[in-house]
Amino acid sequence: MSQINTSVISPEEATGSVQGAFEAVSAQLPFNSILPDSTPDQMPQGITMDGTTVAWTANQRTKIDDKNIFRAWDAESKYSKTVKGAKVLRAEVQPIGKRLRISEADIARNGDDAFTHTKALEYFQNLAASTAFQLELARLKTVVDGKLSITERDLPTTFDFGRASDLSKNLTGNKMWSADGINPVEDIKSWSELVKKHDGMAPQAMVTTRKVMNLLAKNPQVISLATERSADTSPTMIKESAVREVLSEYAGIRSVLVADEAYDTFFQTNHIEAQDMFPEDTVLLLPGLLDSGIGVTALGPTAEARLGVVSNPGDCGLVGVVQDTAGAPPAYDVYVTGSALPVFTQPNSTFKATVTA
Repeated sequence: MSQINTSVISPEEATGSVQGAFEAVSAQLPFNSILPDSTPDQMPQGITMDGTTVAWTANQRTKIDDKNIFRAWDAESKYSKTVKGAKVLRAEVQPIGKRLRISEADIARNGDDAFTHTKALEYFQNLAASTAFQLELARLKTVVDGKLSITERDLPTTFDFGRASDLSKNLTGNKMWSADGINPVEDIKSWSELVKKHDGMAPQAMVTTRKVMNLLAKNPQVISLATERSADTSPTMIKESAVREVLSEYAGIRSVLVADEAYDTFFQTNHIEAQDMFPEDTVLLLPGLLDSGIGVTALGPTAEARLGVVSNPGDCGLVGVVQDTAGAPPAYDVYVTGSALPVFTQPNSTFKATVTA
């Protein structure tokens, strides 16, 4: 391990800066509300974390089996039923880390202590923001695909969270929502019924894109439901608010997130170059958009916290340190590290469809 430098900035100040920036950026990202960041002490019921291992039971809802609680006076109470345990799944959080260098040239040109301290703080915040964004990408892929492939290391790993095969659909040909005579509302209702058969509850939220919302706004069947008029007397396009009302009233979809617009707002607010995030031809149905109980993003321990370099509650969460670089030219590595994994505990409460091309 490289020598940790505490004169440029203390690990406590560095870690505080990292965690503050990480939380501020994460709060702006839509899928952080769907699989929220959680340390071991914040895990919801049904998810546990021991060391680097997260354990959960997939697709299990708490059941209330007792039909009554009443008894006669002076009579013994009946025993409640126990529910047979289902298979427990386990996965390890994965190490994450990035660094930036304050180089020999930086030090030579600007090299007083104030510059180095300020530059380190700037780099810590940049690295924390980048880490939050990369975890958002992992969350998004996890929920959309029902699995997560990690390829940016020597041994690629795929975590398959077990979404039932009939809860994904790729529409083709004259079944696509861009085809004539298609009623997307009936598709959504049919998919919701499939989710309900698996999970016991129908989805109430939808994530999609502006492209799909524009298709719905021009769809004659959706327009007819919105206007309550025949096709020959209806407009050729309706407002987004009317589309949302149709989805709510006829398909039980109470909330709609237009994902590409949410991410564009994030990019614009943070002066970041825009990039494609959510697949533009996709519809995702899920229980809700705000901590809907379908999983978490587990934040695990770091070696630095375990070794006492910095104090984190439960040794979990991101850590920031400055390290002296090896070799003759003087330089510093500004380093952010942690461990994390999106954990999708209720994949069968969701449905993914590719609806156009």
